[in-house]
Amino acid sequence: MPADCRERPFRMALPDGPSGIVYASSSAGVDLALHSTRGVHFRYAKLDLTNPSSIEHLASIIKHEQGDVDVLFNVAGLNIMKPRTGSRAFSDNKRIMDANFQAHSRCVWPLCQS
Repeated sequence: MPADCRERPFRMALPDGPSGIVYASSSAGVDLALHSTRGVHFRYAKLDLTNPSSIEHLASIIKHEQGDVDVLFNVAGLNIMKPRTGSRAFSDNKRIMDANFQAHSRCVWPLCQS
Protein backbone atom coordinates (compact mmCIF):
# COMPACT_ATOMS: atom_id res chain seq x y z
CA MET A 1 0.00 0.00 0.00
CA PRO A 2 1.38 3.42 -0.87
CA ALA A 3 2.58 5.45 2.11
CA ASP A 4 0.21 8.33 1.44
CA CYS A 5 -2.77 6.02 1.79
CA ARG A 6 -2.00 5.33 5.45
CA GLU A 7 -2.55 8.90 6.54
CA ARG A 8 -6.33 8.99 6.89
CA PRO A 9 -7.88 5.56 7.17
CA PHE A 10 -11.65 5.33 7.66
CA ARG A 11 -13.17 2.09 8.88
CA MET A 12 -16.75 0.99 8.42
CA ALA A 13 -17.77 -2.22 10.17
CA LEU A 14 -20.55 -4.32 8.67
CA PRO A 15 -22.81 -6.06 11.19
CA ASP A 16 -22.64 -9.39 9.36
CA GLY A 17 -19.29 -9.19 7.63
CA PRO A 18 -15.72 -7.88 7.71
CA SER A 19 -14.75 -4.27 8.12
CA GLY A 20 -14.25 -2.20 5.03
CA ILE A 21 -11.52 0.38 4.78
CA VAL A 22 -11.31 3.48 2.62
CA TYR A 23 -7.91 5.14 2.49
CA ALA A 24 -8.27 8.80 1.58
CA SER A 25 -4.91 9.82 0.19
CA SER A 26 -5.80 13.26 -1.16
CA SER A 27 -8.70 15.46 -2.13
CA ALA A 28 -8.24 14.32 -5.73
CA GLY A 29 -8.79 10.63 -5.16
CA VAL A 30 -9.27 7.71 -2.83
CA ASP A 31 -8.04 4.14 -2.68
CA LEU A 32 -10.69 1.50 -2.27
CA ALA A 33 -10.14 -1.66 -0.31
CA LEU A 34 -12.32 -4.55 -1.43
CA HIS A 35 -12.66 -7.63 0.73
CA SER A 36 -12.76 -10.94 -1.09
CA THR A 37 -15.08 -13.61 0.28
CA ARG A 38 -12.41 -16.21 -0.51
CA GLY A 39 -9.89 -15.04 2.04
CA VAL A 40 -7.78 -12.07 3.00
CA HIS A 41 -7.42 -10.29 -0.28
CA PHE A 42 -7.53 -6.64 -1.24
CA ARG A 43 -7.68 -4.82 -4.53
CA TYR A 44 -6.76 -1.16 -4.43
CA ALA A 45 -8.09 1.07 -7.18
CA LYS A 46 -6.98 4.65 -7.28
CA LEU A 47 -9.99 6.79 -8.04
CA ASP A 48 -10.10 10.36 -9.21
CA LEU A 49 -13.49 11.51 -7.92
CA THR A 50 -13.87 13.92 -10.83
CA ASN A 51 -13.04 11.40 -13.55
CA PRO A 52 -15.93 9.19 -14.75
CA SER A 53 -13.59 6.80 -16.61
CA SER A 54 -11.65 5.89 -13.46
CA ILE A 55 -14.86 5.00 -11.66
CA GLU A 56 -16.02 3.12 -14.74
CA HIS A 57 -12.79 1.11 -14.56
CA LEU A 58 -13.55 0.16 -10.98
CA ALA A 59 -17.06 -0.86 -12.06
CA SER A 60 -15.56 -3.20 -14.64
CA ILE A 61 -13.36 -4.79 -11.95
CA ILE A 62 -16.41 -5.28 -9.76
CA LYS A 63 -18.39 -6.75 -12.63
CA HIS A 64 -15.61 -9.25 -13.33
CA GLU A 65 -14.95 -10.14 -9.69
CA GLN A 66 -18.48 -9.82 -8.40
CA GLY A 67 -18.61 -13.36 -7.09
CA ASP A 68 -15.57 -12.69 -4.91
CA VAL A 69 -16.23 -9.17 -3.71
CA ASP A 70 -17.83 -8.90 -0.29
CA VAL A 71 -18.24 -5.16 0.05
CA LEU A 72 -18.19 -2.30 -2.37
CA PHE A 73 -17.70 1.33 -1.49
CA ASN A 74 -19.67 3.95 -3.36
CA VAL A 75 -17.33 6.92 -3.17
CA ALA A 76 -19.93 9.24 -4.63
CA GLY A 77 -22.55 8.91 -1.92
CA LEU A 78 -20.02 7.23 0.37
CA ASN A 79 -22.29 4.32 1.10
CA ILE A 80 -21.44 0.67 1.42
CA MET A 81 -23.28 -1.78 -0.80
CA LYS A 82 -23.28 -5.54 -0.38
CA PRO A 83 -24.07 -7.88 -3.27
CA ARG A 84 -26.99 -10.28 -2.92
CA THR A 85 -25.75 -13.69 -1.73
CA GLY A 86 -25.43 -16.23 -4.50
CA SER A 87 -26.06 -13.77 -7.29
CA ARG A 88 -23.83 -12.39 -9.99
CA ALA A 89 -25.89 -9.20 -10.11
CA PHE A 90 -26.64 -6.49 -7.62
CA SER A 91 -30.23 -6.66 -6.46
CA ASP A 92 -32.77 -4.01 -5.60
CA ASN A 93 -32.95 -5.20 -2.00
CA LYS A 94 -29.29 -4.39 -1.35
CA ARG A 95 -28.37 -3.01 2.04
CA ILE A 96 -27.14 0.57 1.91
CA MET A 97 -25.28 1.99 4.87
CA ASP A 98 -24.44 5.63 5.28
CA ALA A 99 -20.74 6.14 5.88
CA ASN A 100 -20.79 9.90 6.49
CA PHE A 101 -17.44 10.75 5.00
CA GLN A 102 -17.41 14.52 4.68
CA ALA A 103 -14.04 14.81 2.98
CA HIS A 104 -15.26 13.15 -0.23
CA SER A 105 -18.94 13.91 -0.59
CA ARG A 106 -19.29 14.56 -4.30
CA CYS A 107 -18.63 12.79 -7.56
CA VAL A 108 -19.62 13.66 -11.10
CA TRP A 109 -20.66 10.11 -11.95
CA PRO A 110 -21.88 7.94 -9.04
CA LEU A 111 -20.84 4.30 -9.18
CA CYS A 112 -23.98 3.27 -7.35
CA GLN A 113 -27.23 5.04 -6.72
CA SER A 114 -28.67 5.28 -3.22
